Amino acid sequence: MKKIIFFLLFLVSLVLLSCGEQKKEEEKVVIDTIIDFNVKKLPAIGYINTKAKEAIKDWIEFKDFETSFATLYKSENKQDLEVALEDLIEKHKVLTKSKYPEVFNKNHIKSRLKVCKAYILKLKAGLHYGQELQPIALELTNAHNAFLNQFNVTVNSIIDPSLFLDLDE
Repeated sequence: MKKIIFFLLFLVSLVLLSCGEQKKEEEKVVIDTIIDFNVKKLPAIGYINTKAKEAIKDWIEFKDFETSFATLYKSENKQDLEVALEDLIEKHKVLTKSKYPEVFNKNHIKSRLKVCKAYILKLKAGLHYGQELQPIALELTNAHNAFLNQFNVTVNSIIDPSLFLDLDE
């Protein structure tokens, strides 16, 4: 009789322990989907002035990149952010290979875009390795805003670049 009671207690405790492990696994899954990323703490996406907008109005690849960047601000969990970053990386590749409008086919525009790529990849790595994302996202947003600002600087520049090229003559 004692053996049967002992055996039943053993089975009941085994069942209770196994149920407790399932709850822990479920909690871990929920924790993994939550990210430390607050979009409200990031600066607003920069703007492009009217002159620059006129110059890029037909540049579809740029518009796609900007739309993809805006989705970062809508990310609510880890999966949303992963998808947004993958899409942004693809749009960056397309933008890099695209034909730039003549006024923006400049090295200072292209270099800002390369800096954006570096921070996009840094944010993706931070997400993968469980790092704090807020400072990386802030760096990315600042790099992106510098990229957009470079369009404004380019169209507002009153210095003719040919002045620098004619120095040897």
